[in-house]
Amino acid sequence: MQGPAGQGAARVVDGLGAVGQPVRFMARLALPDGQAGPVSAAVFTRLGLLPAEQVDDADLSAGLQYDYFEQSVASVWQLPSGAVPTASGTTDRIALRGTERSHDFVVHLTGFVRVPADGIYRFTLLSDDGAVLTIGDSVVVNNEGSRGARASAGSVALAAGEHAFAVRYFQAHDAKLLGLFVTPPGAEQQEIPAGGPRHP
Repeated sequence: MQGPAGQGAARVVDGLGAVGQPVRFMARLALPDGQAGPVSAAVFTRLGLLPAEQVDDADLSAGLQYDYFEQSVASVWQLPSGAVPTASGTTDRIALRGTERSHDFVVHLTGFVRVPADGIYRFTLLSDDGAVLTIGDSVVVNNEGSRGARASAGSVALAAGEHAFAVRYFQAHDAKLLGLFVTPPGAEQQEIPAGGPRHP
């Protein structure tokens, strides 16, 4: 950030205030010719780690709950409340089974994922058509829309332990695709391993 007037030195800001408290930052780029660039501003909110769920390992089984609905929707949130799945079961991957029809359906994948260590995790959701990832009660990735294949990403601070999550997906027509990847702290992007997630 720009230092005192006439200086290009950066100042180190120590701390972001209390958890949940928004803090406004302003910065001005010092150009090589001595001129000052435009002022940019942004508001940041310091968030705490999303706490892990208190779940007994004995109550969880391998895989994800898979619910398939033959419904025509234009958003993952348009599935009627109380809708009865056309088919249900379990799956070991965050992907389509390949047994779904070619058009007009919804898939819900729900379960728990174990986070090995506290940190900020980046999730990338790839879908055709729309999909949304929620962890706990928070939407982490919103990749909604009726369109071709597209990836969207979001980050969340997670405490070590089990976290409830859901992937909601809908297919309108033409090609269909679903995949979820995670980038753990200090590591490369990777697919969530088959058999990793669990469900009650």
